[in-house]
Amino acid sequence: MAKRPASEMAAPSEKRSRAVVAGLHFVELPGAEGVAIADDVRAFLAVARTEHLVELFTGTSSQRTIMYQFRDDDLPRALLDCEQCSADASTDLGGRGPPPACVDRLLAGLYAALPELKRHYRVGWVQINDSSGPDAIRAHVDRPGWGDVICAFTTADCALVLKSDGLGRVCAANRAGTFEVPANSLYVLSGASRTSATHAVAFKGPRASVVLRFYLRDLLSLGVARSPPRLVKGDIVTARYPMNQGEAKIHPDYRSVYPARVEDVNGDKATLVFFASAVEGPAAAPVITPLALVCAWSTGWHLDDHAVLGVRYRVPR
Repeated sequence: MAKRPASEMAAPSEKRSRAVVAGLHFVELPGAEGVAIADDVRAFLAVARTEHLVELFTGTSSQRTIMYQFRDDDLPRALLDCEQCSADASTDLGGRGPPPACVDRLLAGLYAALPELKRHYRVGWVQINDSSGPDAIRAHVDRPGWGDVICAFTTADCALVLKSDGLGRVCAANRAGTFEVPANSLYVLSGASRTSATHAVAFKGPRASVVLRFYLRDLLSLGVARSPPRLVKGDIVTARYPMNQGEAKIHPDYRSVYPARVEDVNGDKATLVFFASAVEGPAAAPVITPLALVCAWSTGWHLDDHAVLGVRYRVPR
């Protein structure tokens, strides 16, 4: 695939982000703002290297990258423990504190570029990577529980390579390419680029990056104690997808929430028909779902005509 250099992207004053393949976006921050964010990250790392719990980033080719991980204390911990640790038992964020202050300015710039992130998502997991020299993050697909949208800020130029995950999914050709990502900017993975394409990152010198893993607010609402929602036939809801009919156990391939129409309600269960998507989500067939897996409220992310992230769904007939 031909490279698409950063010069092909719209200037920040014209449009601060745009998609180039399905679900992939780049965000260019204004010059001074991007430099200030990079300085914030470097200042954090200068202290973190001696004071914070550090882990080796094992998924790189040269093993020159270490990482620091964080999670907001006021998020529903039991839910995120399930989502993150069930995907990989070696990932234990239970003892990590909230994200450091260096993330605040980055979030402000990102929300200005992609307002829907603030409307429909919340950061559940922050990973700060510290590379001492040239390295490459090997091609991978982030596990289902590791965020609905993934944003990565880089302090140095890097090359992002996307390829189809090889599972024969629809529109694979639209999820491939090599992209030059300039220093002090971000790339954003959502939808097909997030779930059904591998991504790899290579860089030629020391580099820091901040990975922000966003979860739908609908999903996080299920981690808060509440009464089951009151549903009637025809309601449009968002819900989790059960492992088996009527079971509260979540299907491991569908770690988020998905839009669905209520076909019937019987006691503490409802029959749902999930919306169809060629890219992501469960099949559009009736599924008996415990009310405990149905969101009591939704931000309406699946109805947002201005949304550019995530996946578009078709209402079932």
